[in-house]
Amino acid sequence: IAGIIFAIQEKSYKRLLGGKTLFVKFVTHDSPPQLVSKNSKIFFYLSGASKEIMGEANIEKIEMKTVENIPMKSTLVPEEELVEYVSSRKDRPLMVIKFKDFKKYSKPVKRVKPLTMTCEYVTKVDYNRWKLQ
Repeated sequence: IAGIIFAIQEKSYKRLLGGKTLFVKFVTHDSPPQLVSKNSKIFFYLSGASKEIMGEANIEKIEMKTVENIPMKSTLVPEEELVEYVSSRKDRPLMVIKFKDFKKYSKPVKRVKPLTMTCEYVTKVDYNRWKLQ
């Protein structure tokens, strides 16, 4: 497995381009995805009209944290939205992916099928195919 794709909204993508380095999400099981770890890739899929993978970054760390232990200034989602997102689940931990070296693709990768709001693993074969485009 080369990495994992997560969907983000346009405003989160703008924050990503602005240098934010934390992706935060509730996960189904209170543990992070098992097939990715430090040095795997995180891919950012822009949901909405474009439905494209816009770029990638290297995962530095994946942790489970409660909202009060997350450095809000670094998240892709603005603090107000994150607080609202967790409002009814404050005690439940979120997956926090710290990443570095975001690389915006000069030609975004079009997806044949939409990405669900959960995530999707990316195989090394698929990743290498993207790099050839």
